[in-house]
Amino acid sequence: MLTLRELTSEAERVAVGFDPRLLDAASARAAVQHAARLEKIAASMRTRAAARLAETGTFRSRGEKSPAHELAKLSGVPVGQAAAELSAADQLDSLPEVAEAAARGELSSQQTTLIAGALSVNPAADAGALVDKAKRLSHSELRSECDRLKAEADRGAEERRKRIHDERFLRRSSHTDGSSSITLRDNPERIAAVMAAIQPKRQELFDAARRDGRRERSEALDADALVATVTEKGKTSSRGGGAQAKVLVRVDFDALLRGYPINGEVTEIAGVGPIAVSAVRDILATGNAFLAAILTKGKKVVGVAHLGRAPTALQQSALEWKDPVCTTEGCPQVGRLERDHRVDWAQSKVTLIDWLDRVCDHCHDLKTLHGWALVEGSGKRPLVPPDDPRHPRHQTTDRAGPAPPEVA
Repeated sequence: MLTLRELTSEAERVAVGFDPRLLDAASARAAVQHAARLEKIAASMRTRAAARLAETGTFRSRGEKSPAHELAKLSGVPVGQAAAELSAADQLDSLPEVAEAAARGELSSQQTTLIAGALSVNPAADAGALVDKAKRLSHSELRSECDRLKAEADRGAEERRKRIHDERFLRRSSHTDGSSSITLRDNPERIAAVMAAIQPKRQELFDAARRDGRRERSEALDADALVATVTEKGKTSSRGGGAQAKVLVRVDFDALLRGYPINGEVTEIAGVGPIAVSAVRDILATGNAFLAAILTKGKKVVGVAHLGRAPTALQQSALEWKDPVCTTEGCPQVGRLERDHRVDWAQSKVTLIDWLDRVCDHCHDLKTLHGWALVEGSGKRPLVPPDDPRHPRHQTTDRAGPAPPEVA
């Protein structure tokens, strides 16, 4: 069996002689997959070894402030990430399924940290299901799932909300390159309200850039929209008649009455994450037209059928509740989602929530222009190419669509 030293020397030899210019597309993709797995395996061993080094308590003899500082220096990662990895490593002894997946190279250090953190707060959660989701979901989707699991088991949401409020801040920093930055820290519902407030201006700037043939980074548009919204307060936007962004709160009726969620009940800002029930009540009390709340019993969204192509305002809010993020599994995009009729409207002549998905422009283009399709079902699911056996065209189900619900 090779030692780690010998394995490192062999890996170095392969890397030095590696010439990606000799690879075709399939070989390059395979190389990325193998290298990524090697990286995950190495990260697992590195973190476990660092945890053992931390146990020895010898970091001070080497002049380090903490085990995390030592791991950060040895690994070239930020101290915060090193501390999170060490915390996760301490939990892995009681999470054999997660530890084995990490050792096999199925989980990155970031995924391992997220899953271990969720299971430490909610030990009743299914570790195997989280490992499986980590293989299919994007990092932000997995983080949202772990946040939801922690919120289910957390009875200190109200105390946490008050603490965050007490510690809120807006800070300005100057940098050596001449730039400045601001950092805003607050509860998620307040940050979501800020992001919603800048969306009309952001869309206006995005449309202008597209008309001019310019491509702007998403973060750049957000920055411009924030500055414009604050500095042009009181001015009328040139984007008349456009839909305003809104903060959409999802809450189970029983949780709202009780004061906290249990048994998988939802209390969150769609696309952002869990919030305290008191935050929901505060949002409802504002009466702001751009703050919408969807109350449910369980996970079922009940809609009203009508004969128009576009959904009603009520249906649109319910659709945003159902699909706060692009419906495609593995796609974390939240903004600029487009409605997609699962059953073609020209065929059905009816608009039902159960027959609608919300997808990003990229996924919509794959479906509309290149024949890709979401697999049968609802909610987050894979978007597959035409030759995939899961593609609806290869299924024997009735393509007329599901039976519409009865409408009172």
